[in-house]
Amino acid sequence: MTKWLWIPRPKPEAEWGLHCFPHAGTRASAFASWTAAAPTDIEIAAAQLPGRETRLDEEPLHRFAPAAQSVAEMVQLDDRPFALFGHSAGGKLAGHVASVLEQTDRRPAHLFISSSPMKPVPKSLIHHLDDADFVRNRE
Repeated sequence: MTKWLWIPRPKPEAEWGLHCFPHAGTRASAFASWTAAAPTDIEIAAAQLPGRETRLDEEPLHRFAPAAQSVAEMVQLDDRPFALFGHSAGGKLAGHVASVLEQTDRRPAHLFISSSPMKPVPKSLIHHLDDADFVRNRE
């Protein structure tokens, strides 16, 4: 276990990593049962945020950016392909981590988000986008 990522059952032989981000107010151990359900070639790691479980004596975070930077640094230490999963506020954090990783050579193969709205580009402003962003945001 690192400070930021908790691995309930380490699988160093696994081909993939799945980094999970719990909803606000919960803890990394919410994903403990996922290890038993995951295929043998996937290692589950859950974000352990300050103010939760083993980090109770730390000040909880109030902004996504610092947490995203710290988690992204830990994710980059593993050279396996990986995906990110986040639920609710954890989905927003997973999106922030993916954004940080876009600036590196260690990008997630997939980003899965449940029960968390993504902020769409207002249609009235779509004409201001560059070509690449326009294509990504069209209907």
